[in-house]
Amino acid sequence: GTMDHDGSYLDTVRAGDVVEIGRITEEAEADLDLLSYLERHGVFPRTRLEVIAVDRMSGAVTARTGAGGEVRIEKRSASLIFVRPIRSSASHP
Repeated sequence: GTMDHDGSYLDTVRAGDVVEIGRITEEAEADLDLLSYLERHGVFPRTRLEVIAVDRMSGAVTARTGAGGEVRIEKRSASLIFVRPIRSSASHP
């Protein structure tokens, strides 16, 4: 598909970033377990996520949702979720 130029995938974020879910790719939508997991945690397009941690070993992303809940998204799943940056963590040298 065409690349969006105003964002990236959730597997590229860093702790401290705040992002908005742009869209969930067709591949993610085909993964019904993932989709219901995201819905249970209130993760939809236009949901804001505040990234708390990115697991060094597995690449799993832990984030706080607008509702105050926490969600952990494995790297494979995060790579299927398109996000737009709202606020970046202080850039590291």
